[in-house]
Amino acid sequence: MVMSDYPAIGGDGDECNPRLSFVVTPKDMARLTRVQRDNFRGILWHLDSPLIRDGEASYKVYLDVQAV
Repeated sequence: MVMSDYPAIGGDGDECNPRLSFVVTPKDMARLTRVQRDNFRGILWHLDSPLIRDGEASYKVYLDVQAV
């Protein structure tokens, strides 16, 4: 699974449209369901993006992998 070209963040016509990619293999997905998630101020995640900057705004994308 490759996730790229995240949709614009915002919605007021002044969107940040970064070009980021995460490559997550089936092996990665199976492993990530068994490891502890990182925690930042209550946000739990397995994978995170680099800091995305757009002018004065900054964003970060967090991904959490769950077994279903």
